[in-house]
Parts: sequence; C-alpha cells; structure tokens
Amino acid sequence: DEGWTVMMIFKYMEKLTGINSRLISNVRNYEYLAGTEDDIPEMIPSLSLTYTAYRNSAYDRPSIAYEILRDMLGDEIFLKALQEYINRWSGKHPTPYDFYFTFDEVTRQNLNWYWNPWFFGSGYPDLAIDKVLTNDGEAEISIRKVGNVPTPVKLKLTYENETSEDFYYNAGIWKDGNEIFITKIKLSNILKEIQLGDLRIPDSNRENNLFLVH
Repeated sequence: DEGWTVMMIFKYMEKLTGINSRLISNVRNYEYLAGTEDDIPEMIPSLSLTYTAYRNSAYDRPSIAYEILRDMLGDEIFLKALQEYINRWSGKHPTPYDFYFTFDEVTRQNLNWYWNPWFFGSGYPDLAIDKVLTNDGEAEISIRKVGNVPTPVKLKLTYENETSEDFYYNAGIWKDGNEIFITKIKLSNILKEIQLGDLRIPDSNRENNLFLVH
C-alpha cells in the first residue's frame, strides 16, 4: 500500500531534517481536493479514478490517515499491528478489510469510527474554534468538528507579553462521535489570541481557526 509506505517516510524525514516537508506537502495537496469530486473514497477501485483522483487516493489522503492513526495509537502499538498484518499476509492477497481487522484485533479497539470517514466516506476535515470562555485565570476552549474527517487538535495560546504555549490532543478525542471537544487550560499570563491548527494537520477551512481577545 503506497499510503503507509509514504507515511513511514514522514518519520525518517522529520528525524533527519527536523522539518516534515513531505507531510506538509501531502496535507496541502489533500486540503485542496478534500470534499471535491476528485476526493474519491479510498474503497473505490483505482481503475475508476482519474489521474488527480488517483494521486490523492493512493498517496496523499491515506498517508495522512495512517500518520494520524500512528500518532493516536503510539509508535509501539502501531508498529506491532503493522508487523502482525505483514506477518499474516506476506505473499498472500489481502484486502483492505484484512488490514482494518488486523489493526482492530491487535489494538483491541473498534476503530470503525476512524476507518469509515477516512477510507469509506466522502467529506472533508475542518475544525473550528467554536467558543472561548475565560474566568479566574483559566480558558475553556470549545473546538467544533465541522467536517466529518477526524483529525488532531493543536492549539497555540499567545499572551500579551508575547510568550506562547502549545497544546496538543490526538484524533482519539473524536472516537465517541462527538462534534464538540472542550478543553480547560490554566493561563500563564493575560490571553491575547488562540490559534488552532498546524501545517501538518489537514483543515479545509483555516479561516475559522483564530480567536482574538478584545
């Protein structure tokens, strides 16, 4: 599978250069097509795809999906599941379902909530800052999953003294089918702004990712 082969390159590039330029490029390509007629569900046979749709379906979208899955499961569990899949199906003719079932079995999780939007459905990734409440040196931040594709949440809080803090939550926060994720953060100074997202996380609409304190 080209997708997870590309995904394995991501970690090597980041370790080698400190900048995951390939992942950022794949995310940018996927964002451009996400939700359009060229963003075809992964389970559609490749012979039915145009060149643009094939590139997205074979490389960009699945490699990002596997990278987000690896981040969510952790390296040890992800590699254990991947190695088990290779051991079971080396020299045979597995289907995508064999991959999904192996990961579910090894991780002891029902990952249908993740497989369905990333590999079976149509849609797009889009997170938005829905609401921010500040009180007593604490910020309660609500993030809305506008799109149907689950992705991680990364927040950058910038303070009036120009210092900043980053907070990260993997895609597992969406496993219960919730459309809102709420986090409470202890503020270390007077809050100036909140920035949602990262170039390594796909988001089809980044215009709803900034909250300014007036």
